[in-house]
Amino acid sequence: MPVPENEVAVGKVYKTATGALRKVTQIDGDKVHYMKKSADTPSKWAPGHNKSSPPTIKKFAEEVDHFSERLKIELRPAPEEGPRSNAEHQKALGDFAETMRSHGVEVIPRYYVHDAVGGGGGLSGEFTVITTALTVLGTVLGAWLNSRYGRKAKLKIGDVEAEAQTVEEVEKLIKLAEKQHKSSSHE
Repeated sequence: MPVPENEVAVGKVYKTATGALRKVTQIDGDKVHYMKKSADTPSKWAPGHNKSSPPTIKKFAEEVDHFSERLKIELRPAPEEGPRSNAEHQKALGDFAETMRSHGVEVIPRYYVHDAVGGGGGLSGEFTVITTALTVLGTVLGAWLNSRYGRKAKLKIGDVEAEAQTVEEVEKLIKLAEKQHKSSSHE
């Protein structure tokens, strides 16, 4: 089902019927500039069209079925893991991001810095995830939670925000995200 032309926007990611992802980078008048990559295999974004002849908004909208979601995830350490600067916690956050990327999911980490000489910094535990593969997200989140008792994951999709501490709660969050995704895809 094509996406309505008025829903084509810079920064959104759409999926075609053949499984390709398209990320809109610029709209110039009625022309859409985008990058593309496979939704099924790990790959990098590449130019999606001939630079001199981008498609019209109408043509682009006809070629995509739905857009993928930008999810906000916040991974919180277990109390005994100590502060977020703890090396073990930083490694776990990095492993989470790398595992997601290895499954072809785009992950944008948020970092923190201490505003002082030699203050350091690292991963904050907050990630923006662009995906249509919500089951992959559920599997990786579940594994992260299971690896240390007391960890929490907070997921935000659209206006819905919820927190999970168990695999069962993650599964409920993913079902909620899928429901939200389907309703936003067919509005």
